[in-house]
Amino acid sequence: MQLTPREKIEKLEERILQKFAVFSKLSLGKKFSESPDFFRTIFQVDRDRIIHSRSFRRLAGKTQVFFANYGDHFRSRFSHTIEVAQISRDIARNLGINEDLSEAIALAHDLGHPPFGHAGEEKLNQILQNFGQNFEHNLQSLRIIEFLEEKFPNFSGLNLSFELRDGLKKHSNNSGFLEAQIVNIADEIAYYHHDLDDGFRANFFSISDLRKLKIWKRSSENISEDISEKFYVSQVFSEIIKILIFDLLSEINKKIEKFSLFSSEKIYSFKEKIAVFSKKIYLEKKELKNFLFNKFYKNKKVIKQSSFGQKKIEEIFNFLIKNPEKLPEKFFTKISNKNEKIKIICDFIAGMTDNFATNFLENY
Repeated sequence: MQLTPREKIEKLEERILQKFAVFSKLSLGKKFSESPDFFRTIFQVDRDRIIHSRSFRRLAGKTQVFFANYGDHFRSRFSHTIEVAQISRDIARNLGINEDLSEAIALAHDLGHPPFGHAGEEKLNQILQNFGQNFEHNLQSLRIIEFLEEKFPNFSGLNLSFELRDGLKKHSNNSGFLEAQIVNIADEIAYYHHDLDDGFRANFFSISDLRKLKIWKRSSENISEDISEKFYVSQVFSEIIKILIFDLLSEINKKIEKFSLFSSEKIYSFKEKIAVFSKKIYLEKKELKNFLFNKFYKNKKVIKQSSFGQKKIEEIFNFLIKNPEKLPEKFFTKISNKNEKIKIICDFIAGMTDNFATNFLENY
């Protein structure tokens, strides 16, 4: 009997992936039963449903650090997500684990991020805590794919695999399947790199500032300075990514060998994180994080943006709590009680792009 294209891929996984990988054929399946796809594995279907979702497209209009109108070349939440997916794929490929699953988790990990970056997330969480609730963008991403996206007549959400949904639940604490753990680290690597790049481009810090960092010194050792500043800085930034990834791969392989974690089940149930940096790189990474916090995230221009975004979110929430009928019908009809009302308003606000949130109240 001739194999389908999907079955051929599943057979290929058996030959090329490590024993501790998550195999598509052995997936625990979906919440709602569906026939297997003829061409794609279950994780490839996950990936494609995320890419074609409305929530994914809206990431292009959401802040990473700079508002969209700050400049064309600064990262948005969308470009950040693409960078995380690329780094996740590279790490997964080098480890010999399921690249499709890691990519799908990476593409979904920020779907629930509200407008105005982390300042927007902090404000939504602050508002919800006043009502005994909380907001966390990773769990909101899960809520989107399980409940809020509307693509199918027989169920809510996108009906994605157990492994992807579990990966989103575990994203914030970096446990679970190795395919999920590496996305958490890829997220870190991506924002270290692009926040250095964006901050330098915005003139928030200089090369002389960067030269004080241990990871900069390590990364620039073999980079010639006999080139223009633009190319020199770009090459050092790229080297930082390589150093972080190389160190991560080395530490993961050491742990797998040391503790004989030669199955996905053993990794999933292991009491410690597998995807970690060495102590030396961890300390250099911590220094870099503090540098970005002081030189970038606390820059007066970024703080001004953040304050504006938080004020907008508070104004929208206060308006909608008094006037819930102004919600779009698909949101308003889901409200059944006071707690549900607050959550639904939060769902609506979290889904907004920066521009939509900025201009929302002008219509009323």
